[in-house]
Amino acid sequence: MIRAALSGLAFLSLGLTAAEAAPPPVPPGLPDGTPETIEGYDTAAMQRHFIRWTEREAAKAVRESVKSTELMLSLGSTVRVLSFSILGDWPYTDSVGGIEQQCDYDPNSIMPFIVGTSALSAEEIAEKCYWQLRVNDARDAKSFAAKWIADFDPQRAADYLKSLGIKPGKDLMARTIDWSGYQDPAVLGEAPTLRTRIWTSRTCDAFPAALDKVESISLGNLNIENYGTPSETAPAIAHSPWLTVTAYSINAGSKASVEFSGRAGAPATLLDAVDSIIAACEPLPPPAK
Repeated sequence: MIRAALSGLAFLSLGLTAAEAAPPPVPPGLPDGTPETIEGYDTAAMQRHFIRWTEREAAKAVRESVKSTELMLSLGSTVRVLSFSILGDWPYTDSVGGIEQQCDYDPNSIMPFIVGTSALSAEEIAEKCYWQLRVNDARDAKSFAAKWIADFDPQRAADYLKSLGIKPGKDLMARTIDWSGYQDPAVLGEAPTLRTRIWTSRTCDAFPAALDKVESISLGNLNIENYGTPSETAPAIAHSPWLTVTAYSINAGSKASVEFSGRAGAPATLLDAVDSIIAACEPLPPPAK
């Protein structure tokens, strides 16, 4: 099931439709009659640079969307379970999120942020607190990028590169170009292009089983490269996304975290806990504007 779920973290887990999880269409070529060069700039090379930029900006928008949330979680005393980042198989399919505990506190009090649940009894935690899963992605970025690419204007692009002092030829090929003066990428970081979805244990009964999966993860034996006898290891999941998952723990009263990266093994197992929640429940409706 992992591949289904981690295509899942294209389809099921992240709640993307088949069309949203599919690779983007092949970018359209430049219109017939477009000159190969404009003022010395290779028109096809300019378009390729622009396409790569749209892909980077969409991925950056997703990651930027949780920076303030991650900062507040790291500074406060919130009980955390997982944080994760998924580099999708295809452009515009990245996502980020996490599982943590939330409690009903006095919104005017800063003390809960400082002390967390340490000042609450077990009964108060059971009454006031719940688990939350959040997932951010840029679901509609692909459609914006497709329109931008279809409307690419080589003459305006050449004028823009000239204004940046980027010369044709090798200077163009060697540069990572910021096209934000040609096309404003702000829409990629705003709703509805950027989507935030939330599931909670108050409306979803799948959280206990998911948390049990996280607590019971087995790392197995370590196999050090170029040392000792190579052992059998699970093969990577074909075409699965690259996952980075941080798991949080408290042992003997001390907090600890461990990060896993890869396409299979521990990160895939941990993300299966996320999949089990999303497969079972609908997210909360978005807040009214």
